[in-house]
Order: sequence, then C-alpha cells, then structure tokens
Amino acid sequence: MPRAPKPALKPTPPSGWQELRAILSPKTSVLFMASLLTPAAAFMLYPFLTIYFTHTLGMAIAVAGTLLSVRFLATATLSFVGGWASDRYGLVPVYVLAGVVTAVALWLMAYEHSGVVLALLLVVLGISAATVNANVRGLANLGVPAAHRATVQNYVHWLNNVGMAMALPFSAFLLHAGSSRLPFFVAAGGYLAMAAVVAWGFRSDAAPSSVAATGSNPWTIVRATELFASSWPLFCCGWR
Repeated sequence: MPRAPKPALKPTPPSGWQELRAILSPKTSVLFMASLLTPAAAFMLYPFLTIYFTHTLGMAIAVAGTLLSVRFLATATLSFVGGWASDRYGLVPVYVLAGVVTAVALWLMAYEHSGVVLALLLVVLGISAATVNANVRGLANLGVPAAHRATVQNYVHWLNNVGMAMALPFSAFLLHAGSSRLPFFVAAGGYLAMAAVVAWGFRSDAAPSSVAATGSNPWTIVRATELFASSWPLFCCGWR
C-alpha cells in the first residue's frame, strides 16, 4: 500500500535578527543613524526651553509657554511647505537644507534674548525641524526594498523613541540644560552632522521625485487636506 505523502512543512519565518541583517545596507544604516540622532538633538533642548526662558532669560512663565507653543503651532500649520519642497526638489536636498537651517536657527537662539526674535526663530524651527523628521521616513522609500519598508518604519519609530529617551538625561546631567547655552550648540552640531551624513549616504537619490512633474504646489497640498476640505467654505465666506 503506497504511503501517504508527507505534508509540506511551513516555512519558518525569519527571526528579528535575520530580518535586520536582510535590510541592513549603507543607506539603511544612515537612515537608522538619522532616526536616532535627530530626535536626540531635538529632545536635548525642547523639553528644557521653558526653564531656559524663565530662569536664564528672566521671562514670565506665560511668555515662555507662549514661545514654546509657537514652535509646535508652526509645525501644525506650515509643515506642508517642507512636503511641497521635497516633492519639488527631492527628499535629500530638502533634508540637507532643512538640517542646516535648523542648526543655524538653534545657534542664533543661543545668543538671542528678544521674545519677538525668538518667536520668529521658533517658527523657522517649526518648519525646518518637522521637515527633517518627515524626510527621514520618506527616505525609507528610496533606499529600502518594498518588502521591508514596513519593518524599516518600525525600526525608525523605535529609534526615534530611544533617541528622545537618552537625550533627556544626557542634556540634564551633562549639558546643564535649562541654564546653559551648551544644548543649543550640541543640538545644532547634531543637525549639521546628520545633514552631511545623509547627503553622502543618499547622494545617488538627490533628484526630485516624479510627483513634481504634476505641478504640485502648496495651494494644491493645502486643499487636499481633510481639515481644509471640510472647512474651505468658511474661509471663502470669511473673505467675502
């Protein structure tokens, strides 16, 4: 009597280390480095800004809180500028430019005492730093095979949190955050360093994407958002 065929063995899914080795390359290494160090540069400064404004610059708490909110409001309302520029000129050049602009703004903030000028610099930071963070995720679509992009995004998110977590005690204990200019300089150096590393690591992907050929512009991007799409009649009525 013939033997029944043995059932086919199910393929063993790769372990986490095997999958990590499969996706590691010079580009993903740069991507992971940026995912770790860029949030670290931001979080060695931003959580301590209110302390710096009140204790070092002598501002009222209400003024310090308002200044800090300016940075995040600028991100919420103007970050589409970075997306438009990236579609138009390419993720890599815009990442590098945004990193340099962020570094310069942080350096200037270290010497500034005027609330008005600080607010303007924080608006610049709200746009440029958000562009840096967003473009790191966008770069995963350039240097990573499609089958591994979701995994890479998970690693990027995990490294973001690790960078933020390690930046807080580092800045508090070693850089005297809240009472010193040193965190501004270290954060600025981090953004500059990552701009240079990304420019080198993704130098072959510096061309803009094909999306730019469609004639995208900031007005098109704004109209495409759900918030604006549901409220644009109010804006129109307001102008009348």
